[in-house]
Amino acid sequence: MAALGACFETGCKIGTEPMTYPGIKTAAKLFGIHLLPIQWHSHELTEESIRYAAQNENIKGLYVIPDYQNPTSHTMSLETRRMIAAVAREENLLVIEDGINNLLVAEPLPPIASFAPEQVILISSLSKTVSPGLRTAFIHVPALFHEKMVTALYSMNICVSPLLATISASLIEDGAADKILAERKKGIKERNLIVNQMLKDFVMPSGLTSPLRSVQLPQHFTGKSFEICAKQAGVEVYGAERFSVGNRKPENTIRISVTTPASLEILTDGLERLRHLLSL
Repeated sequence: MAALGACFETGCKIGTEPMTYPGIKTAAKLFGIHLLPIQWHSHELTEESIRYAAQNENIKGLYVIPDYQNPTSHTMSLETRRMIAAVAREENLLVIEDGINNLLVAEPLPPIASFAPEQVILISSLSKTVSPGLRTAFIHVPALFHEKMVTALYSMNICVSPLLATISASLIEDGAADKILAERKKGIKERNLIVNQMLKDFVMPSGLTSPLRSVQLPQHFTGKSFEICAKQAGVEVYGAERFSVGNRKPENTIRISVTTPASLEILTDGLERLRHLLSL
């Protein structure tokens, strides 16, 4: 919210992946910012599509989720990260890089911000990687936008609880955060192995430490219709329509959460119900 409000004006266009985090859609709407889907190939943005959007659609920035992208769970290649950084420099685009899942990747790749720090706002948090209760976020801001960002956060009355900040710093400094992260990744891997086994004919490939997965639906379902059927069966999933940007037809998929179920038993039960629906 702060990045959008501080760095873009009402009426601006920002490019995103064709399916993206619903929160950016809500935030952009509040500020009167227009999201434009950038074409991708095998879930990787292409240089041609970004340049076309910059030169013909007049986009001012990009919003991307390179690691375990929401909702596809795809991890962006190193080549694409370098390309986005280079194009952002050449086309003068400001990139908002959502790095919420970066530390969950088994072997994290460098963020886009490391290749073009003056063109990228990088956002991360401990809530997905260490503990949901640690609502502590971190943000890298190019020097040009630093003062604007500080003003935006102040105007929004955003402040970090001193207690949470102290706990977060202590966990990082004494190495406890690394141990928690390692255990968390181990638990997510165990859950993904169950997902792969139970939905093997439908789930899309992804890294074993991804907190979410994309599931391909039979042709007689849409994401929205399957979402309704799943809810009636006692399972909450999100159809592709929630993530779709622009007017193109959404992919015939749903997103499931690997980490939300409180236990492996609940996860397994939910997957069994989904498998039954997918086999109808």
